[in-house]
Amino acid sequence: MGNFKVVLPDPEVSYDYRCEKFRLIRNYVTPEFMVPTGFITDGATTPKWARLWFPKVARYLPAAIVHDYMYDYGIGTKAQADKLFRTNLKRCGVSAPRRFFMYYAVKWFGKGAF
Repeated sequence: MGNFKVVLPDPEVSYDYRCEKFRLIRNYVTPEFMVPTGFITDGATTPKWARLWFPKVARYLPAAIVHDYMYDYGIGTKAQADKLFRTNLKRCGVSAPRRFFMYYAVKWFGKGAF
């Protein structure tokens, strides 16, 4: 069997400038989850001082949506959510050094409904 690369599709979102949040316009389907239409996310939850290097939205928005969904609803464990986030960052084409920083940021500082 050959190896194949999973690439996450681009999500369809609207942005509300007043609250700085994104709302899914359509269900977002990945190999592991279906995030429902209407789900609200802030994109990558990043402190203001770090947004120059890690903006709230970039190529990693799909990974952030799935991660926020798992955190908001306590799906699986925190460790599973963080590991899938790292996997999805790779699927989004995020570089290894950036994945490293983003993964350990959520692992050490992320808080969800677990």
